Amino acid sequence: MGETLHLYMMDGDADGRWRVEKTKSNCYMYKLSRQDVDKSKNLDYINTPGIYFLYGRDTDSPIPFVYVGQGEHCLDRSIEPHKFESDGSSYWTEVVCFVSNDSHFDQGAISYLENRFWNEIKKAGRYLLKNAVEPHKPKPKDYVADSLEGDILDAKMFMGTIGYPAFVPSVKGIDATGHKDDLLYLTTGSDKWKATAVMSADGFIVLKGSIISDTIAKSCPEKVKQLRKQHQDKINSDHEQLENIPFDSPSYAASFVSGYSISGPKE
Repeated sequence: MGETLHLYMMDGDADGRWRVEKTKSNCYMYKLSRQDVDKSKNLDYINTPGIYFLYGRDTDSPIPFVYVGQGEHCLDRSIEPHKFESDGSSYWTEVVCFVSNDSHFDQGAISYLENRFWNEIKKAGRYLLKNAVEPHKPKPKDYVADSLEGDILDAKMFMGTIGYPAFVPSVKGIDATGHKDDLLYLTTGSDKWKATAVMSADGFIVLKGSIISDTIAKSCPEKVKQLRKQHQDKINSDHEQLENIPFDSPSYAASFVSGYSISGPKE
């Protein structure tokens, strides 16, 4: 079933402030640059109870970071000092606020959402979480939790729309469970090697647990030989792959597994 989102560029500029909402949803999501915070404090509902996400990138890390927090006055709380910035090595550049236009985001609700968002981002593995300790998770009544889970689905959709795939599993977060209908298999009759793979936005992913050939033939492409060396620490002494490994093409993946030149699309 399709969904219609309303994406409003408040300054008429893709680099400016954004608001996302959905028909028949009580939630808004705002994306603001740090320099736009001061002029944004009077936006609808932005300083009501909600969850905020602080995004940035450390100079010494290739992985972007996010801090997940909550506040009864969401935007105001987001710009208060945070420990991760205290030593000067980290600096957030954009804040995303998830708020509601009714009163169902009370203290218990935002505590529940903060915990769920933190765990979902950690599971996805795309961002470094600056708050390393799991936030407290309250136990709301079943009907409250069910309603909040609907809000979480909206937040995931909104977040991807504004350019932050924080909830989308990275290569490390992909497993066979979520791809039962589109798994790809590469096997040999002798069981010398046996691999499972999936296609994803990150490429052709050979999944953890695949068995890799213990030999490399002369016909193996030079690029694949280099990849074998690059990923040798991800294959144990039983030739089992310990992590998911992405490849640019199915043929590179198939050759990596078999140890010789092989056509990925064909096999």
